[in-house]
Amino acid sequence: MPPPPDDLSLLDVAAELPATTHRDADFYCEDIIFLVDDVLFKVSRKPFERDSEVFRDMFSLPSPRGNIAEVDGMSDQRPLVLGGIGASEFRAFLNVIFPITYGTTRRVLDKGEWLHVLRLAEMWGFEAVRKQAVRELSRLVSQHAERFALAHQFSIPGWIEPALQHLARQDTLSAEDFRWLGWETAARLVQVRDSVVFAHTCLCVCNYCKHAHDPAAVHSPNPGASESIPPSSSRMTQMGVATLRRKTDFTAHIREVFSPSELV
Repeated sequence: MPPPPDDLSLLDVAAELPATTHRDADFYCEDIIFLVDDVLFKVSRKPFERDSEVFRDMFSLPSPRGNIAEVDGMSDQRPLVLGGIGASEFRAFLNVIFPITYGTTRRVLDKGEWLHVLRLAEMWGFEAVRKQAVRELSRLVSQHAERFALAHQFSIPGWIEPALQHLARQDTLSAEDFRWLGWETAARLVQVRDSVVFAHTCLCVCNYCKHAHDPAAVHSPNPGASESIPPSSSRMTQMGVATLRRKTDFTAHIREVFSPSELV
């Protein structure tokens, strides 16, 4: 009497599979086990193999003596060790390439986590993930000096010149701006800011002192006569340096100080 179906061995089951049986291209996944810091991660190797030349080359290396059990990443005892990164960085990266959308709310990454994602995508050549990280950071990074620094570090196109334009229009540069820019870049930006002279502005930048600072406005042409320009009129015509600075296009001055290759 043949054994019941539940008692069939794996060999017997395999023998009964039709010859046309094959693995689904999308939903038959091989796992890979990574060790980051002291944390084990077991995930599908497919996106790593498909989207990263770094991992694709790594996985294509032949196994020692043809023994798959000796390949790193196949067991907890022999994980594939990823050095130079932290577990929290890798976890953020996995949240992007393996988004959990079924039966739960998709996890929203913060700015720091998207910076981790951008760094790893850049390092491993995940171009689509890199583009996604840049899109998210363009929304999350509001400080223009930080945008400049990130664009310089990660070669993000279209960020550098607008950031310099905004910084040139600011009333002042803060200590935080100097920290992000570095002293050399900050000094060149100061050169851009100082290259524009704002004429016909109140020296104390208060918008209300034309009589105090403009002798032509204060002194009447006829001795003993009243002032020729009343205070209300001077306030209407006078504009402060800060207001003019915010309205100025510094593009030409930026391109004089910074080379085209630096503004890409």
